[in-house]
Amino acid sequence: MKLPNIIIRVGVILIIYLLIVFLMDIFFKKINQKQKDIHTQFVLKLLRVVVSIICLGAIGLQFGETKDLTKALFACSSLFLAVAGFAAQQTLADVIAGFMLSWSKPYNINERITLVNSDITGIVEGITMRHTVIKLFDNNRLIIPNSVMNKEIIKNSNYEDSKIGNFLEIEISYDSHLDIAIELIKQSLNECPLVVDKDGVTVMVKDFSANGVILKTTVWTKDVNDNFQACSDVRKEILNKFSENNIIIPYQHVVFTTE
Repeated sequence: MKLPNIIIRVGVILIIYLLIVFLMDIFFKKINQKQKDIHTQFVLKLLRVVVSIICLGAIGLQFGETKDLTKALFACSSLFLAVAGFAAQQTLADVIAGFMLSWSKPYNINERITLVNSDITGIVEGITMRHTVIKLFDNNRLIIPNSVMNKEIIKNSNYEDSKIGNFLEIEISYDSHLDIAIELIKQSLNECPLVVDKDGVTVMVKDFSANGVILKTTVWTKDVNDNFQACSDVRKEILNKFSENNIIIPYQHVVFTTE
């Protein structure tokens, strides 16, 4: 086959490839708008790889009748595959782990997870063929290989529950009225519009310290973003109510005296 004919056929294959990728992007984008899902993201990226391999194979077949060029391509590709095969062992492990994660779904997009072994907490932003992207609360991103994620113990705050809980501890002095302090904390939680499950608000005595009594409660909200704001709002309201009702929060301070 003459080289100009080969170039034309290769061009047609590339155009078909780009069209298929374009249509896949549109299709999966519409699906993802309705429901952000790690399975959808992973399948799209996997299909891209499969289509790319098929495209490369189709292009390679166009050189089948040009023997000299075929021999040269075969020699180069053999060397490339030998090197790539050695380097791709970890990549293959990440891809297989990504496939397992996308189907088992221990986490999903926009869910807060904690990697227990690594002591890392953040929001899942996405998953690729090789890695999972986690957004930390300081707005940095962690790019973690899927093979690592697959070995992790994952604590999912959204798993089978739509609420996010965060512990809140408040210490009051021994001179303060305990029952009044507990009631003021409950009022602060009930008055916060971001807090859910207000009927189940409880405040417990956690411990005794050298300075006072440690009280503990849980701030429940519908998602992690609301939880940060709710905890802040509740703390401010507790501080205001304590100030108005002579409930003292103990703190270390130094008193200077002059003789």
